[in-house]
Amino acid sequence: MMGDESGTVAPLMSPSEKRRALIRMSSDIHDELQAFRRWLKWLCLDQSNAWTSCLSWFVFVAMSIVIPALSHFVLACSDCDTRHSRPYDAVAQLSLTGVAAISFLCISHFVSRYGLRRFLFFDKLCDESETVRKGYTNQFNRSLKILFIFVLPCFAGESAYKIWWYGSGGTRVSFLGNVIVNNTVACILELCSWFYRTVVFFLVCVLFRLICCLQILRLQDFAQVFQINSDVESVLKEHLRIRRHLRIISHRYRSFILWSLIFITASQFSSLLMTTRPNADVNIYHTGELAVCCVSLLAGLLILLRSATRITHKAQAVTCLAAKWHVCATVDSFDAETPVAIRGDEQFVNTASDAEDEGGDEEDELDNCKFDPSYAYSTISFQKRQALVTYFENNRAGITIYGFMLDRTSLHTIFGIEMSLVLWLLGKTSTANRARVDDGDGRITGNDAQKFLSMSNLSRQDLKQVWSIADSKRQGYLGYDEFVVAMQTKRSPSARYPSPERISGNQLQHSSSGSWFSKTGKMSSRPVTSIVDGLKNLYIKKLKPLEVTYKFNDFVCPLLTSSDFEAKPMVMLLGQYSTGKTTFIKHLMGCTYPGAHIGPEPTTDRFVVVMNGADDRSIPGNTIAVQADMPFSGLQSFGTAFLSKFECSQLPNPLLEHITFVDTPGVLSGEKQRTQRSYDFTGAISWFAIKCDLILLLFDPHKLDISDEFKRVIESLRGHDDKIRVVLNKADQIDTQQLMRVYGALMWSLGKVLNTPEVMRVYIGSFNDKPINNAAAGPLGEELFQKEQDNLLNDLKDIPKKACDRRINEFVKRARAAKIHALIISHLRNEMPAMIGKAKAQQSLIDNLANEFAKVQREHHLPLGDFPNVDQFRERLSGYSIDKFEKLKPKMIQCVDEMLAYDIPQLLKDFRNPYDYTN
Repeated sequence: MMGDESGTVAPLMSPSEKRRALIRMSSDIHDELQAFRRWLKWLCLDQSNAWTSCLSWFVFVAMSIVIPALSHFVLACSDCDTRHSRPYDAVAQLSLTGVAAISFLCISHFVSRYGLRRFLFFDKLCDESETVRKGYTNQFNRSLKILFIFVLPCFAGESAYKIWWYGSGGTRVSFLGNVIVNNTVACILELCSWFYRTVVFFLVCVLFRLICCLQILRLQDFAQVFQINSDVESVLKEHLRIRRHLRIISHRYRSFILWSLIFITASQFSSLLMTTRPNADVNIYHTGELAVCCVSLLAGLLILLRSATRITHKAQAVTCLAAKWHVCATVDSFDAETPVAIRGDEQFVNTASDAEDEGGDEEDELDNCKFDPSYAYSTISFQKRQALVTYFENNRAGITIYGFMLDRTSLHTIFGIEMSLVLWLLGKTSTANRARVDDGDGRITGNDAQKFLSMSNLSRQDLKQVWSIADSKRQGYLGYDEFVVAMQTKRSPSARYPSPERISGNQLQHSSSGSWFSKTGKMSSRPVTSIVDGLKNLYIKKLKPLEVTYKFNDFVCPLLTSSDFEAKPMVMLLGQYSTGKTTFIKHLMGCTYPGAHIGPEPTTDRFVVVMNGADDRSIPGNTIAVQADMPFSGLQSFGTAFLSKFECSQLPNPLLEHITFVDTPGVLSGEKQRTQRSYDFTGAISWFAIKCDLILLLFDPHKLDISDEFKRVIESLRGHDDKIRVVLNKADQIDTQQLMRVYGALMWSLGKVLNTPEVMRVYIGSFNDKPINNAAAGPLGEELFQKEQDNLLNDLKDIPKKACDRRINEFVKRARAAKIHALIISHLRNEMPAMIGKAKAQQSLIDNLANEFAKVQREHHLPLGDFPNVDQFRERLSGYSIDKFEKLKPKMIQCVDEMLAYDIPQLLKDFRNPYDYTN
């Protein structure tokens, strides 16, 4: 920095150049700045030559950018406890690095352009009085002390925080082999970086204060001209010189003051926004470093603003001093010969003497309320004094920032604006916090639970077990019942408490759970407090636009609504008539639902959804299909003929609080299956299969034949093999030998229809309220039936627990299907001609649809098993004009890919067990 201030002058330099160079160099061997230069060299701020300049920039980049970045991205402990997490580290590091960068650039520019002596106005001291020179030298010698008065307390606080953080295991990244050496080196580097950045920032602030002190000394010295018999010209010249110096200071520092004010204000607002956001964990462990950073920045800003407003106030006090001088001289000129004037002078002097003790050291020659008799002596005419006072009143001096005077009034305005912004921000965040806390959904998220359960003083492993037991459904939040279980488990985490629901014997025992899901018909984006909310937001923003663009709802399944995400798990029962479907539901609930008919003949001739309700009632299909809070609006596509054969039965039942049953008509056989269906029975079964979490195929030992309609129904379930369970009901009607033969025949029949190498799970039993027929089954059969029934009930019990996982699974399947559908449609659209022969080309594409599927599969490297059924797709495609479809939009495909690759995994990570930090 100081290369232009020391060294020898070339002999060939012209006299004018030599004079300009000497201004920027030390004028004698007694250099006042020699110690200051050495101190700057130790800080690596010296840029006297190319080598020191490169070293200065290298140290700046290393200390201000590299080390903070390594600390934030590399040394942070991602799997440590909550005390060692650093959620506000980014704000602290960016804030300190930002002001350090502004300060470094400014001081580099100042000294390289003006030189250190000229920048600090040492080259002008020869024109000042002895009082000004001595006062400024004393202020300069005190500058380093003032600098460290501000730096050392902040550095001590930061040192204490860093030593605690590293000493207590804040990082586990070992780059030097030994953990102690690793932590020591990392701690020293971070502290050096902090010290360097704060010193650079405070250095510029203290130098500005020093320069302001020089101008204050000049103004105080300027006040002496009113105590001597000075002429107007000399007073005016001195004031113009002071104004010029103030204008130079303002011009040099205006950018630094403005950008520091903007940057520090933005930093403080960012800190305030982060610490007052919902679920912000504010404590000394997390916000200690941020607090020290904020104090450091505000202290530096206070030095700048106080120095600027102080010198502005002193400069404007000259007007008051001149007016007092004018008044005293005027009074003296009229009353110099009268005794009253003398008595008045004595009265003024006594008054000033009485008030002298109260004024203290705050008053000086510029700011005082004393009457000085020397002011009363002046040989200047009244008109000249009046003109001089008028000049002072209309030419107020001070520090300006791009034309705006930085005085106490402007400072109050700045603070008033910032206070208004703070109050507005606090109002917004408090409203958001209240909305977050009182959102009415009855959910406690992982962050909320961490704060509350941490007061139990249990270990992380115990708290992890408490959350796992309470959140048995893995929804990512705790409802009322789950919270009660968590509180009970917290008392004894080593004990194995049951989940909020149990299945025991013939009845599912549930606690009253209130409302699991909010009942909103219109889907909208809202704060995500569960996995279901996250899936809804992803569907709205990324998947639904793709489905609408390429008419996925017309080819595969209708668009999803909010009720589809919030619906309870559903279990669908399929089978031929009189296989015990309705009796099975009655057996599980312990009662009959409204509208149920049981008999040996085909009694259930309609689809019946059995749901929980306040009272017993039946709702017609046309009514239930248009209710926004019910997930059955997609059934309207099957027409009135189907809706007339569809109804909803509601009744209060503990089991139905968590599971919904779908009772279906018995599958017909023979000629009936072609003549008595007025709606698409197979299509309706396929629609319900997508929505259901479990599908039970019921068989009767006396009805093992699979009709053509039943075969089509089973084939329509393809893609949902993981949901299918087979139940051989009424098994106590045959003996053990016949049961073995029936079981073998059933497996053979299913193997021909399902076409899968895996063996389907078959439950054997008699699921009704009647006692087991021991005469036919025997003791071995009774034990077998009981075990099979327990296994089936356990499978049903797991449905609520796995409902969230199932919903994610179905969502991913739907996203992949929608993506493949969009690629197929866009491929067919591209194969269409632009002008002539569209009908012929479309028919050719439809006829060779399998080949087109293969082309898409090869082009995009997609699994062939994810493609839709060719015949069904061909049937639906024949009703559309392919040239009317949209062309491929890569951004939509990219959104779905990002959702599958990043958003959904991140969603599962956000709502996993909050005490599980395993990556």
